[in-house]
Amino acid sequence: MGELGSLLDGGGVNPDDIEPGSGTFEPMPAGWVGVEIEKAFIKGNSKKTGKIMKVEASVFDENYTGRKVFCSINISNPSTQCEEIGLRELADLARACGIPFLDDEDKLIGKRLEIKLAVCKNQNGEPDNEVKGYRACGSDGTTKPKAKPKSAKKKTEGELAGESQVPSASGKRPWE
Repeated sequence: MGELGSLLDGGGVNPDDIEPGSGTFEPMPAGWVGVEIEKAFIKGNSKKTGKIMKVEASVFDENYTGRKVFCSINISNPSTQCEEIGLRELADLARACGIPFLDDEDKLIGKRLEIKLAVCKNQNGEPDNEVKGYRACGSDGTTKPKAKPKSAKKKTEGELAGESQVPSASGKRPWE
């Protein structure tokens, strides 16, 4: 017997009992989108010649709330150019998250930032999203935090009494 039944407490999956998924995995449009990082971990690259950081984030912008975004950042690689690009990307990510010194990938968990998405073709030639940049929330766009209220200008005694401090056309103040 296979492992699936034991993982499902000896049961199975009856497709008629479960609501179908949307079945649409269209890429989000290119541009900046607000995300929160949910996972970040280091693993070996596909050729087993270096290490990459995998990052999974959840979108919190209104139109795409809950959608997932994934990226891989080269940490160590036989190609110095790949490694330099990866370390620059890692520094941009840390800067966008407000982390002055990133020495542990767990520091990224729960951080909110904006990522720049591009639409490109994946390995199968289908449209997909790719992360092209990072910036702090509030730099621009829909994830901009509400502005702090401006402090009120302190009024003079005359203004409090309803008197204008500006001279009239005759050059005299109203009380003169």
